Amino acid sequence: MHAHAVPARALPGVRLRRHPPAHARPDLRPAPHRRRGRSQGAAAHSRAPHTEADTVVHVPDAGVLFAGDLLFIGCTPIVWSGPLAGWIDACDTMVGLGAPTVVPGHGPVTDADGIRAVRDHFRHVVEQADTAYAEGRGFQEAAFGVDLAEYAERLDAERVVVNIYRRYREIHPDQPVADRLTLFGLMAEWDRRRQP
Repeated sequence: MHAHAVPARALPGVRLRRHPPAHARPDLRPAPHRRRGRSQGAAAHSRAPHTEADTVVHVPDAGVLFAGDLLFIGCTPIVWSGPLAGWIDACDTMVGLGAPTVVPGHGPVTDADGIRAVRDHFRHVVEQADTAYAEGRGFQEAAFGVDLAEYAERLDAERVVVNIYRRYREIHPDQPVADRLTLFGLMAEWDRRRQP
């Protein structure tokens, strides 16, 4: 079950509250602390790595971090909003919270090593995209020729197409804009080419 899919009534003593997204910093920005009974939690908003309003909730008393869509464990994360550096910074911030139990938005419950794996995945994508760009390769050539290394066997590996597209747009904002339908088509083509 995804963390964001858990109904509030299934979390005794926890009251969820909507906060506006934060766009001022690439890392997590704390929101007001909330106390309910003996537990206190704090929400933090990220600068749109996955979507426009990614939020995590840290409950230090319980040793739990609810990471929402900032963590994809065992599958490939996808950067719809960017920047990739924002996601990397958010991962570093989450590791720094020291929560022994981390509930991701996608995949099984994990710990700081799961956060580090997502961060390292994005560092690898940035390195691959930056190298391809420096060599003069276009976005599609870079995406279809990417070396995913140890990340190649993750579920939904075709999402690397969108991640490289986002990185190319960061490097070169004048890069032609691709709508989501086009990106889904390119992901399908990437996946088709990888089939034996």
